Amino acid sequence: MTKEIFSPRYVRLLAQEMRRNPTPTEKMLWQKLRRGNLNGIGFKQQEPIGRYIVDFLAPRLNRVLKYSRERAHGAFSGGGKARQGVDVVHRRRRRNEAAA
Repeated sequence: MTKEIFSPRYVRLLAQEMRRNPTPTEKMLWQKLRRGNLNGIGFKQQEPIGRYIVDFLAPRLNRVLKYSRERAHGAFSGGGKARQGVDVVHRRRRRNEAAA
């Protein structure tokens, strides 16, 4: 499981707001990922890790699912992922492609 990493209050509040107001794509993906619907793997949505907000986090696997979408926020890729001990899986949506 991912160890607890301090996130500034403003990042936690932004993540909370993003969970309350998901984009249509995030909403569809969350319906597929929530409650262990994906092979029993539990996910957290819009989870703060340090000063970043990740789209979907599977804490048991230390894995992040990053999905390109219309809303931009702190990127969790590049050098930050190695320091946090989390693998990042990217999925880029093609133009006019429906979410999962």
